[in-house]
Amino acid sequence: MTYQDESWFNQTGRNLIRIVVGSYFAAVALDFSHGFDPAALFAPMMPYPVADLVGSALLLAAAIGFMMGAGLRISALSLAVFVITSSLAQNFVNFAPGNISEFWRDLAMVCAVLSSYAHQSDRNEVALVTPRPQPIRPRRISISTSSDRPDLTVIPESALKLPQAGYEDCPTRPIGPVRQVG
Repeated sequence: MTYQDESWFNQTGRNLIRIVVGSYFAAVALDFSHGFDPAALFAPMMPYPVADLVGSALLLAAAIGFMMGAGLRISALSLAVFVITSSLAQNFVNFAPGNISEFWRDLAMVCAVLSSYAHQSDRNEVALVTPRPQPIRPRRISISTSSDRPDLTVIPESALKLPQAGYEDCPTRPIGPVRQVG
């Protein structure tokens, strides 16, 4: 099996896992499967039926985006953040020792969501390409005796005199504008 065939096989496997994990969250959002409560995050802020509708709608939208692979990193991260915060709100606001197993289940599902884009090599994803290092080619500098530059070792006396227009009686020129105080 060539490398190209193997990468296609690996990508197909990751896509199937992404669809299965996303379908679990879609089933939780539609109340077809038992899982975390999507309303737990919004229940303190609004009535429970409204919180359940909002939470289920957000979970379903994130799960469908994740299954389709649309903006895979963003949809996976938003799904993971939503699931882990809802699970924390559901299981640890009123803590009981039995809630730890449900939290671990949700945490394992979040890890499955995050691992779905860990080795993403789809051509639709933006790839960061690092440029190949260019060989160092040192610049050769040669010192020649003849130059087009003027000789600065001898400064003409006319360059040393500053113009004193309008200040003939002053030994030095004032710095900045002169103001009349009066």
